Amino acid sequence: MSIAMTSLPRRSSNPWSVTIGMSALVLAIAALPILVWGADERSLRSIVRVTARCSGILLFTVFAMPGLSRLPRAGWWLDRNSPAIFLSFTASHVLHLCALIAWAGFFPASFFADFQIVPVLLGGGLYVFIAFIALRAVDGLSTGQLRLNRVETVGMYLLWAVFTLSFAAQARGSVLHAALTLAAVSSLGTRLVPGPVAPATP
Repeated sequence: MSIAMTSLPRRSSNPWSVTIGMSALVLAIAALPILVWGADERSLRSIVRVTARCSGILLFTVFAMPGLSRLPRAGWWLDRNSPAIFLSFTASHVLHLCALIAWAGFFPASFFADFQIVPVLLGGGLYVFIAFIALRAVDGLSTGQLRLNRVETVGMYLLWAVFTLSFAAQARGSVLHAALTLAAVSSLGTRLVPGPVAPATP
């Protein structure tokens, strides 16, 4: 049994162009710290933060898709490109992982200063889940649908919760994280807003 996260079966004109374009934008944003400060520890820390925020925005967009797809103008485009947006999220978070690995490799003293095994194991499990859903998204590029079964949908809620709690933990001291937390909560509300009731057939 499967649950459709989107409703339009028609094909997007250039699904890969959406993924490539969004991923290139994230890469360009992540490269800014290196261009400004050079390849040092401060740059890597900044890339880790920037890619986490970009990943969060993309994830919340996909998560809210059941509600966003009902928007009068942009809804059809968002709906048909939800697999491409999820693949953009995957690319952003792979870049996030690469930045973490580089930080650990080049500056182990600061990286491992507050190292905790539980978050690492949880993060590893979430990356496996992201990779699995990304394969679903690749299949969905041809139909414009990201179809998830009940267990996978529960996994999406868990992924949403991890990002939301991570941003919320820093919301008191950061306007940006407070805004991201608000975006996360809004995405949940948008997702859960009931759609129009179909008229009963005689």
